[in-house]
Amino acid sequence: MKKFITLMLAAAMMLTLASCASDKNDGAETTDPETTVEDTTVGEENEEIVEDEETEAKDEVPATGAAAVVGKIWGAYAEEEKFPCGGGDSENMNFEGPAAFDITKTEELDGTLGLPADLAGSLESAASFMHMMNANTFTGACYELVEGTDVAAFAETLKTNILARQWMCGIPETLVIINVDGEFVISAFGADDIIQTLKTNTTAQYASATVVVETAVTE
Repeated sequence: MKKFITLMLAAAMMLTLASCASDKNDGAETTDPETTVEDTTVGEENEEIVEDEETEAKDEVPATGAAAVVGKIWGAYAEEEKFPCGGGDSENMNFEGPAAFDITKTEELDGTLGLPADLAGSLESAASFMHMMNANTFTGACYELVEGTDVAAFAETLKTNILARQWMCGIPETLVIINVDGEFVISAFGADDIIQTLKTNTTAQYASATVVVETAVTE
């Protein structure tokens, strides 16, 4: 199962799959006795093939681009620093940590992460991670930039768009934008203590990381 919107939907899908498997087993019991040995042998071979396919499906593809960067940063968090974290876009949600964000979903990039649509063309990839209880407590994103993108201009446009938002469910305290070697830009807004932890862990993992924007968020 590669796509799910909510945990309840995922659970429902799992139950459906289990039910289908049960139905198939019930059908196998009605097989003609004379062909039971032959059919069982074929069934075993098919089961081995299915198991191999399932194993391959479960093997995680190594994260690349923005997802790899933000994943490395999140992995550096100490247990006491972590919070209920999820990431990804509406069709590719991960409820256990950061995830890639589809850069073609320009409205979601703006509405969820604060990236204006006119910057989407500057992206090779994107990833997000946010506080599951309240996005204003922490919302972070990582953007892999197209080669040659003016990082300073990108950061300034991103900053202006985020600060112009009309906030609901509380106002974030701090906005930070970090440049990682001119190739990636990390932005985050939320509670100041969580933002400071992000800065510490980012600079610890990437020596080239430099803060290009850090400002209070006000209405």
